Amino acid sequence: MASRRTFVLGSLGLRALAGVDRGILDLLETVAAALTEGELRIFLGCFEKELAERPALERDAAALMEQHLISCSIEVLAEVGEGDRRRLELDWMMDLKARIPGAPPTSAAPGRSVRRREQVRVEVRRHGRRWRFAAFEPLRLFAP
Repeated sequence: MASRRTFVLGSLGLRALAGVDRGILDLLETVAAALTEGELRIFLGCFEKELAERPALERDAAALMEQHLISCSIEVLAEVGEGDRRRLELDWMMDLKARIPGAPPTSAAPGRSVRRREQVRVEVRRHGRRWRFAAFEPLRLFAP
């Protein structure tokens, strides 16, 4: 189990326990950046193709990105496992601001943003040098 000391990575609001594998941190940074930048293909590339809920995830994430500007932060609370499989507990927060229909993709409607915050449990697996989500609970985090 990783130590309780945390550190902040990059400008995306990623906080992690000391000792978390750099590849796992790269995965978290990639998924957060993809959400923030509205890059569905990159976002989906962070999940195993065999994930049973993948069709619903793709549908929901596409709608979420289409309807909202997203700011995302993730904190690694716990990590267990070794080798090519790990289980993580994450504190995942997203600020969602409604997009203006027909406006440029970076335009948000006036008003407050909505904050979503969930304790997320994931399993990640290494495929070559890349880690991917093999399980993600709750996927409702990405519902539009």
